[in-house]
Amino acid sequence: MLRPGTAGAGAESAQDPGQVGNLLIVLVIGFDRAAMRGLAYAAGLGQPAFALHISPTDDEAGRFRGYWQAWGNYLPLEVIVSPHRALVAPLVNYIWSLRVLLAGLTLTVIVPEIVSRRWWEGILHAHVSGRLRRTRPEGVRRDSPQLTTCRLPTCDAEDGM
Repeated sequence: MLRPGTAGAGAESAQDPGQVGNLLIVLVIGFDRAAMRGLAYAAGLGQPAFALHISPTDDEAGRFRGYWQAWGNYLPLEVIVSPHRALVAPLVNYIWSLRVLLAGLTLTVIVPEIVSRRWWEGILHAHVSGRLRRTRPEGVRRDSPQLTTCRLPTCDAEDGM
């Protein structure tokens, strides 16, 4: 993962696309097909990337780190412990702090989501990308060029939709 001070000199220039620095953040809830697709997508883009997992307890965070190591640790992993099972607020706060520390980079949050075949099955899913887009920190415009949300849909059935 990039650390503060490694983003390069100055902010990005919209006129020079070769100078755009991008940091990909893949939200990983668990090890399902959607998460694996999101991780593969991020790794395939060839940009600096890391996975972000939000756990309800320290024990669950440790268990997830163990699964991550067993999987192969292909991307760096950051874990946030959110004791009240909140997902969007800790995610927004984390992204906001990264945006402040790495002001010269464009942050792209990749949110893998399962798309259900039937409308009533969709009620069970968290719909994080929509909630993330609606919950921007104060002072961040929805059309901010330095913060992008990418919804990566995955069908829940093997045969597709």
